Amino acid sequence: MAELVVDDEGVRLRVAEGVDVRWNEQPVSDMAMPADVSGEFVMVEHGSLAWSVIERGGKLAIRVRDFEHPWLESFGPIPYYAIDPQWRGEATLQRYDEPRQITVNTVIDGSAGARPLRNRRRRI
Repeated sequence: MAELVVDDEGVRLRVAEGVDVRWNEQPVSDMAMPADVSGEFVMVEHGSLAWSVIERGGKLAIRVRDFEHPWLESFGPIPYYAIDPQWRGEATLQRYDEPRQITVNTVIDGSAGARPLRNRRRRI
């Protein structure tokens, strides 16, 4: 179907002739596939399958998704504890005079970025 080639420049996808692989709904035959930590997210698709390159701890991997897998139909409610009103707290929204930015960390090193608070203050 295709091969992924890793070299000093990164990961490259090379699709076999006659195989329909698409990126942004356009057919591809040969393209760079930057890892998710690059800030440029690329997910290619073939039928119900989609894949992207991820990097964790300096190691590359392929994350594959099957949007028609039977488990998706049978995946059902996530278990949770009963809601206890005793743990409910009341809060008041206090807006900043000017918008502020905060840093939101992620599991991907270097992917944290400033996000606007949209003129809201959070107090706990």
